[in-house]
Amino acid sequence: MHDERLFALPHPRRFALMNYLPMLLEVGKSLAIDFGPLLHDPGAGYHDAVCALEDNPGFRRFARDMDRSPGGARFGALKSEMMAARFAALPGSLFQTTDALEALLGETRLPEDIPCGVLRSPYPCLFIEFGETRNSPLQVMNPISGAHVLEGVYVMEDAVSVRLGDNIPGWMNGLAAEGEVLRVINLDFIGSPLGKENLADDAHQVMTLYLPDDEEPLSAAFDRCVSSAWSHGGGTRGAAERIDEQCFRACLWHLACALLYIQSSEVRREWLPEESEARAALGRLGAKKRARAERRLPRLYDRVRVGPQALPPELVGGGGGGAVRPHWRRGHFRHQRVGPGREKREVRYIAPTLVRADRISDTPPPTKPYSVR
Repeated sequence: MHDERLFALPHPRRFALMNYLPMLLEVGKSLAIDFGPLLHDPGAGYHDAVCALEDNPGFRRFARDMDRSPGGARFGALKSEMMAARFAALPGSLFQTTDALEALLGETRLPEDIPCGVLRSPYPCLFIEFGETRNSPLQVMNPISGAHVLEGVYVMEDAVSVRLGDNIPGWMNGLAAEGEVLRVINLDFIGSPLGKENLADDAHQVMTLYLPDDEEPLSAAFDRCVSSAWSHGGGTRGAAERIDEQCFRACLWHLACALLYIQSSEVRREWLPEESEARAALGRLGAKKRARAERRLPRLYDRVRVGPQALPPELVGGGGGGAVRPHWRRGHFRHQRVGPGREKREVRYIAPTLVRADRISDTPPPTKPYSVR
């Protein structure tokens, strides 16, 4: 498939077009690998399902033949494929942020001490596509093909019963006790193949967030996530494949902003069943129109689009003195207690404001790369 329009599709759609899931199921049959819990049991949880596979002789042989043995430097690449396979089989939920929302989130700051408890996925198996076009200033690195524009991220959240040294790394001793339930979020950040040689020429960064305390500052959990990968290896990447640490931290903070917006009271959602509707319409078309519609099908996919379609006028503020240049006043999330006894928490999104927009005529608002404090 060399249609460059397919390169801009999100990873779950490209994964389906490459027919990887049927091939994986054939491998499972030939090597007696039970992929059932991973692919067909939402209650099993991704994290424990992958840990169980690591003990399967057929799976270990499969991983070894691909030079991706558990515990090795390249096992992260196989975990990435397992995450995509689970998403395709269940299937998972695909959200797409609008370009306008990406611009707003790029100018949004989270407080360093915001607690981990607010970082939750709305679904246990989720993919977030960042933007309708591939223009993010954030990148994911591939050691061979270089920098790739950030396209999206798989998010799989589980409640895991701790077995130190087994499903939870030993270095978590002291933060997690044997037998307790620990919240774990597995992530796979995807770099787009757009502008690269082929549909499979993308980039992946697999990481795991262990969240033992909902009151712990999110910054501390992110620090632990990054430092564990660099110091302990994390079973995901070798030294030659480690991406720029600051770049990855920026991806984590951007994900946090997106998740908080998706679950905020200000979220704007729109269901776009493009592929489902197109397939349903095929039977009503004549031969020529049907052939034309079938050629379009690979470029269509169902998703929930979130965020405004444009920067709304009410977000453009005045203020400032006569000499003040146009600039963004950063957006932020307000974390407040609500309800009886103020026992519940609610996250409110305060959007960025463009100060002195009157000084910009027909040109778009100034932009700048997203930075993390």
